[in-house]
Amino acid sequence: MSIAGGTGCASPVGVVTATITDDSPLASVVVRWNPTGGDEIVVPMTKDGSVCRTRIGPFVVPGGHSAEIVATDTRGNSQTAQVLFNVVSCL
Repeated sequence: MSIAGGTGCASPVGVVTATITDDSPLASVVVRWNPTGGDEIVVPMTKDGSVCRTRIGPFVVPGGHSAEIVATDTRGNSQTAQVLFNVVSCL
């Protein structure tokens, strides 16, 4: 996935989408990311059936980044998946 700045080189924002299945209902799904090496940001994902999505950003540093999707079910079981993406600077 690549995220690029829009018109006028605005700080880019990306959409993260994941399909998550579990035997138990999901209690929460969040994305954890750190845009600049400072404090971690945790963003809840909206659920529509098994598809979860959210926006992350803005990004001010181009290059490779990562985020973690953390799904927790109603029994307290959690699973984490890493998402790798590239932020492209304005041309």
